[in-house]
Amino acid sequence: MEKDKKTLLDLINAVTEAMVLTDRKGEVIFANKKARKLLDFKKTKKVRLDIFKITPCYRLRAGLMNKIKQTVKAREPKQLVSQDKKNGVLFLKLYPILDRKKQVKQIVIFIKNITREATMRRELKKSKEKYRILIETVPHGIEECDLSGTITFCNKAYTRIMGGGKDNYTGEKIWNRVAGGVAEKRKLKKYFENLVKNQPAPKPYFKRNIKRGGGFIDLRVDWNYERSDKGELIGFVQIVTDITEEKKARKYLRKSRERFRRIVETVPGFITIVNERGKTIYASPKCKEVLGFTQEEMKNKARWWIHKDDRGKIKRLLRRTYEQGQPGLKDVEYKAVRKNGRIWYASSSWEPLFSQKNKVLGMVLQTRDITEKKKIEKRLIESYKQLGLINRRVSVLIDINKSKPQEILKFVTRAALEFSDAKICELYYFDKKQKKLFQISNYIKPGFSVIRGAGSFCIWPAGLGHIRQFIKEKKRIQGLAEDYNIRKFCPDKKIKAFLLLPIVVKKRLAGCLFVGFSVVEKLSTQELNFYDVFSAHLATVIGSYLKKNESE
Repeated sequence: MEKDKKTLLDLINAVTEAMVLTDRKGEVIFANKKARKLLDFKKTKKVRLDIFKITPCYRLRAGLMNKIKQTVKAREPKQLVSQDKKNGVLFLKLYPILDRKKQVKQIVIFIKNITREATMRRELKKSKEKYRILIETVPHGIEECDLSGTITFCNKAYTRIMGGGKDNYTGEKIWNRVAGGVAEKRKLKKYFENLVKNQPAPKPYFKRNIKRGGGFIDLRVDWNYERSDKGELIGFVQIVTDITEEKKARKYLRKSRERFRRIVETVPGFITIVNERGKTIYASPKCKEVLGFTQEEMKNKARWWIHKDDRGKIKRLLRRTYEQGQPGLKDVEYKAVRKNGRIWYASSSWEPLFSQKNKVLGMVLQTRDITEKKKIEKRLIESYKQLGLINRRVSVLIDINKSKPQEILKFVTRAALEFSDAKICELYYFDKKQKKLFQISNYIKPGFSVIRGAGSFCIWPAGLGHIRQFIKEKKRIQGLAEDYNIRKFCPDKKIKAFLLLPIVVKKRLAGCLFVGFSVVEKLSTQELNFYDVFSAHLATVIGSYLKKNESE
């Protein structure tokens, strides 16, 4: 018997939890080793102590007293969780032992230290709270769905993005609100089934949804697999971003880039952007046409197309912008060299690019080829020199041949052809009714012909048009032969374009100068001004001619 008691005692002491046996008043009848250590029993054989006296914490003592009374009264197990400064958090479970009359005779109390578990629970609760705050405050929509595509969770941001409302979207399929009809829904469903079946590497996908209140919304969905502890696929976690405005901005940026490209490709010359070291960051496609260098040959290199004669001048001007931060310059002309070594004339305008701290980061340059302009200017200078000679010659002729204006008119008419690209020049004056034309003189280059000679009359060709406007406004007419009926006026089909200049004497349209050209090109402003000078000379001389002719 004693042996059995010892064996039983050993088993009780081997229990992992502290165990105390008390009577219904709370006096300790038995306590195993773990209970003695936990409740700090003295090493004495006397066991029948009041458990309330040996309980170290008042809070635990009060709770235990209350639970023992409840157990005695209810005759059913009770439990208690209390915190002890010395032992931490304790979990107590009280089991009543009933006698034959079903009254509580004794109570078995199991005591377990759950400090570690309680700490873990608190940390887990804090983590859950942080996670919940993060999920609810993040601006992106977050949703979870199972393997069937049903939404199992979504945060407030997702509800807001999808159009608001009191109810969330839990329970809906992820393809229910896809815009584009049945075809788009089937497409997304097929894509989702492929993810479940083949589980490829996660990549974002884009879709357009219908908002709850109406309207459309463009979404970017970044997703990943949700797996169990065993690694089995149980669903998907998705981060949903509203990219409607971003898509509009991208579209606007694409249009702006296209507009910029068209502007850059259509402006005269080419555009380059250089950094503070003078290296080319960007060059427009026309650099190949003007310089001979391709865009790749220009990029990240300091290309100097300026001729050595003007290089010092341009460097000084550029240094002034770079170092002193002065505004850019307009239409700076200089001599330049192409890739093949050919010399040409350029005109550049540039503006600096500033940083937020007002530091020059680079420059935007527009360069035009003005070689033809320089040629025209050179030709005009020569023409004006010749015009000066003509002016002096006309003055001399007027002084010598006052009674012979015909000679002067012939000289001026011939000069108009010799110092221009004209092929035919005919001078007419109107009669008093301005219906008939009388040819005073003409001058024709070899290979070209006219229908009548000097001294002949002709009727104003009706097909020439704008006769009333020409007489009223006294302004020159420039046009193409095919647009006007000038064949009665000039039958030579080699004449493609013409210029009709009014001869105004004392505010009266006295006559006109007809000039024919063999090329289909409009005259430049400089060339038109050149002919205006001739018409002014003719007006001076023709006045005396008309006076003499009318008297005769």
